[in-house]
Amino acid sequence: MITFFTYFISGLVFGWLLTLVSINLAYRYNLNAQPNYRSSHTTPTPRIGGIAFFVPFLIFWIFTLPRGISSGAPGASGNLLPLVLGGSGCFIFGLIDDVRGMKASSKLLAQVICAFIPILFGIRIISVARFAGLVLSPFLGKAAALCWILLVINIFNFMDGMNGLAGTFAAVVFVFLLFLLKPAGYPFNCMIALLSGACVGFLVYNLTPASTFMGDSGSQFLGFLLAVIPLSLHQGDPVHYPFGSFVILLFPFLYDGLYTLLRRMKNREDIFRAHRTHLYQRLLKKGWSHTKVLRVLFLPFVFCGIFSLGFASAKKLPWRVFFCIAPLALMIVYTLFVHSQEKKIESFHA
Repeated sequence: MITFFTYFISGLVFGWLLTLVSINLAYRYNLNAQPNYRSSHTTPTPRIGGIAFFVPFLIFWIFTLPRGISSGAPGASGNLLPLVLGGSGCFIFGLIDDVRGMKASSKLLAQVICAFIPILFGIRIISVARFAGLVLSPFLGKAAALCWILLVINIFNFMDGMNGLAGTFAAVVFVFLLFLLKPAGYPFNCMIALLSGACVGFLVYNLTPASTFMGDSGSQFLGFLLAVIPLSLHQGDPVHYPFGSFVILLFPFLYDGLYTLLRRMKNREDIFRAHRTHLYQRLLKKGWSHTKVLRVLFLPFVFCGIFSLGFASAKKLPWRVFFCIAPLALMIVYTLFVHSQEKKIESFHA
């Protein structure tokens, strides 16, 4: 525990310092996010905060590799290589998008290339839920893993539209991943402690009023890690790390992203066009502050983490069914709450 705390504090210091460095670089080279109709900010703001996550992660891998831990066990340094290669690609392509801009098609192609890297290393989804006999063939497992990685990268990127939201969610997910991990999961547990600390260090400058954004370099990098770290653990021990527990852990973002997508498709909107119709954005449009929205969303983040732990430890089918239904019910309540707030404000102005 002392080791994990040391890595967390190290990540916090790294994240804090590197975020400050990224802010200075952004102002020096004019790498700022300009306000537009989709933005929730009103002044040009630095947007290369992803440096605060990527650099500590890269340094950790460089210092871990010489230890010679090359077994195939979950958390072995050899298993960090697909994370490093794919994560570096996501960071670099995201940074290019932040600095110069990329077409949507080029951005998607870059994401596919990065998502293929873990697949080439043999990472796949072995089973949706072994207790129900839902074991996938190797081909389907790899195809499902590829879709999962692309889904998480894009939804995390889409949901990074409010001060503190993506950074807080990532920090909460990393903390609950520490609770899920076996003690023998070194060095994954140390790496996750480092990343959770880096997220907190970044949030010092990203909470309202935000001095910087993580940008695509940060959101795509973190989205990749949040997709592939669970797959790596699941690959090594699908019984102790059931895939369903990670879906539950990431469910608040997955739900909002997919719900908004389906809602826009139903309304015959152009799903490739930028918008401000995510559930959290609808509260912002109705006058809620960033801080107030984040406080409301923090509860689903934590509860889904608890449900994830429950699903992973449950031995009987009824309990696992409960831990699947509970996060969905929670997010439906949140959706109804957003609708009620919209109607309340609309009736007030009528």
